Amino acid sequence: MSGLYFTHAGAQISMTVVFTYLQITLINKGLSYTQAGTLQACFSLAGLLGPFLLTRLADKRGRIKGFLMLAVAAGTLGFVPVTLSRSVQITLLGVLVSGFFIQCIAPLNDAMTINTLGDDSERYSRMRACGSAAYIAVQMVFAGLAFPANDSNGEILAAQACFAAVMLAILF
Repeated sequence: MSGLYFTHAGAQISMTVVFTYLQITLINKGLSYTQAGTLQACFSLAGLLGPFLLTRLADKRGRIKGFLMLAVAAGTLGFVPVTLSRSVQITLLGVLVSGFFIQCIAPLNDAMTINTLGDDSERYSRMRACGSAAYIAVQMVFAGLAFPANDSNGEILAAQACFAAVMLAILF
């Protein structure tokens, strides 16, 4: 049961970098604010579709944990071209893939928790709070260490890869 606290913390930190640094990453690539905003809107639109489709599939297959692992891995892999590609089209593809999968992490994690806890809403709320606290703590550590550097897409990608690896290790 205590493992669920770690999955909530891991889920939140695995989304921290993408949510926090997406706009910075796009601006670092030399895109205009209009282009960056358009790509962020595409990220959000893909993020609306992803949870609807992937959580349904996870429910049908009964493999929520496996789909959660897929969402973490694929969301992070989708972020690679967002940070490194010079092509706007490849960046758009990365934004769509990353948005689709990253936005699935929280709903899949919640489903896994609710399936385990049943009607214990008090324990569920404590687990969600643990995840939120982890998200805030990571933000504070980033600010204190000035890492990743706002002008380094490589550092931003490295931070995302580390946090995704932490979440995948928690799930194994």
